[in-house]
This record gives sequence, C-alpha cells and structure tokens, in this order.
Amino acid sequence: YAMKTLANGECEHMIVGGVQTSMNIPIYELFTALEALSTEHIRPLDQGSKGTLLSEGVGFIVLRRLEAAIKDHEKIYGIISGLGIASDGKGKGLLAPNQIGQVLAINKAYTSSNLSKKDISLIEVHATGIKHGDKTELSSLCEAFDGIERPLSSIGLTSIKSLIGHSIPASGFASIIKLCLCLKSKKLIG
Repeated sequence: YAMKTLANGECEHMIVGGVQTSMNIPIYELFTALEALSTEHIRPLDQGSKGTLLSEGVGFIVLRRLEAAIKDHEKIYGIISGLGIASDGKGKGLLAPNQIGQVLAINKAYTSSNLSKKDISLIEVHATGIKHGDKTELSSLCEAFDGIERPLSSIGLTSIKSLIGHSIPASGFASIIKLCLCLKSKKLIG
C-alpha cells in the first residue's frame, strides 16, 4: 500500500514498520503446543534446529520515490524494486506454510522488479528455526530458482532471527534493515 501511495504521487514519504512489544501467555502456549520453541540458540535452515525463540522488537523504515530521494541528495540504503504477494487460501495455518504460495510470491516479486534471479547474491530469508517452515521455505527457494545458471548454494542465505529471535510482525522490517546494512557494509551478518 505504501509503495502504491508513493507511486501515485499521493505523498512524498511513507513510514512503514512492524511492532511486537508484548509477548503474552497465549502466544507462548501456542508455540509450546506446536513444539516450535527452542531451548537454545536459533539455527535457521539447520538440520539440527530445535525451534525458534520469541522476541520483542520495533522496526520502521522511510520509503520515498527513488527519483525524489536522488534529487534531494538523501542517503539511500536500499531500493525496493518489486513486490510479490500470494496466497492460494489452502494453507493449514500460520505455522504451516504452503510451498505453492511461497513460490508464486517469489516469482511475482521477480516479475514486478525486472531483476534476474541469476544476478541475486544474497537472500534474507524468513527462516525461524522451526523445521517444517524452514524446510518449506528452502524447498520453495529451490523450486523458484530452479533453472538459473548457478546453484542456489552459491547464493548467501541469512536470517535475522538467528540474531534477535522471532519478533513476529517486526521481523520483516528487521530483515529489511539488516539486509540494507549488509549491502552497505559489504559484510554478511548472521
């Protein structure tokens, strides 16, 4: 919505973000019942992973049309070139991701961005350390990147959750901020 609002010229800046400041008992009960909580360090995409750790956090970014930011000599940390959203409505719940929907979202993002998958060198993944979700995400990436001129193993995969835990709605913005800082510093974090 923020990107569309900017593209339509309805405003100059958009502040978008996510907030998770209260991890209440029902959330812990849900993750415990699903055996999704780890008792140790989170290891996203690792075969030995034993779940995730929940955290609290706040993350916000400022969006602006690229041409306007360049014209005003603003510091640019990243460019959002495309967006992909997909749901076939057949998922079994929040903690049971659907590979078909994930592949569709990845492909929509690349189609709308006019970027080539073969040029990608780093992906900030959602991976939480929960086995089913991580396995589905990795399978989705393998399917979406099938046929590129190099193996998926040559692309850096990283997840903010290995550093800060899973801050539910704030995780996405923490991921964006971390990815921009990785690209700016040319260092892989986490």
